[in-house]
Amino acid sequence: MWKRLLQIGTGMLFIGLALLAIGGLNHGFQPVAIVSGRPMVSRVTTKTTNLAPFTTITAKTDDLDVVVKSGSHYQVKVTMLTGTGITSRVRAGVLTLAQTGGADLGMLLGHTPTPRITITVPKNKKIQTAKIRTEDGALRYTVPQTGRLRLASASGDITVSSAQADQTEIRTVSGDIRLTKTQLHQPQVTAQDGTITVTQGTIHDGRFQLSSDDFILRNSKLLGTTRVRNASGENRVIGTDTAQGYRLQTRYGENTLFTRTTEKQIVTHNWSAANRIELITQSGDNRVTAR
Repeated sequence: MWKRLLQIGTGMLFIGLALLAIGGLNHGFQPVAIVSGRPMVSRVTTKTTNLAPFTTITAKTDDLDVVVKSGSHYQVKVTMLTGTGITSRVRAGVLTLAQTGGADLGMLLGHTPTPRITITVPKNKKIQTAKIRTEDGALRYTVPQTGRLRLASASGDITVSSAQADQTEIRTVSGDIRLTKTQLHQPQVTAQDGTITVTQGTIHDGRFQLSSDDFILRNSKLLGTTRVRNASGENRVIGTDTAQGYRLQTRYGENTLFTRTTEKQIVTHNWSAANRIELITQSGDNRVTAR
């Protein structure tokens, strides 16, 4: 097994050195990729297209970042390497984007822009449904008004900021999730290997699930019942209101509720309150601090 891993690592090293040499010989360091089994200097291109109005976004990429933001026009801007294919169309108010190809392996050498799709929505327009998935890229969503928001990344961070959504589902296999200045109704947020951070937001009946990292809620407003389930990590609520309800549960760790720290497995405070949060971790601490 170790011999096989060493062979794979040595092969990757030689490939990297070859890509580095090819990029250096072509008028200084250039992006280099292996496309269809052959190394080639890959140029970075940018294409901007104004679109017909749309209220639904469906996008799926392999290795491109995706940014959805407000602006002045319905627009798509694609920055990509040679060998990457993107299809886009607007039909019956639905924008569909898909990555149809990409380099098998590549190295970005020198100062090159990150391969990215940027979707722009006029500032006063609402998106009814946004369904965006990337296999190996980051997602950033900053549209103020959205009905149904679904974001997923197999390997990359997800950031939602200055956004309001009626229904939210966010999932990442390997990456952090950051929610900043958001108003989310019944969000379901899952991070298998990453941190979930909520800052200066409003969460109504939230559901958060983590496997191996921390949950942090800072200076945020809670409405209804919010539940946090963590398998192996710390749950922290910072700058919160003592009038809210709290239930802290840990199997292997400590519970800190305001000024009191205990090894008791379950600690509660004002749990009958209309607005409350439940923090559960199997292996880790729960910590709640007031404003």
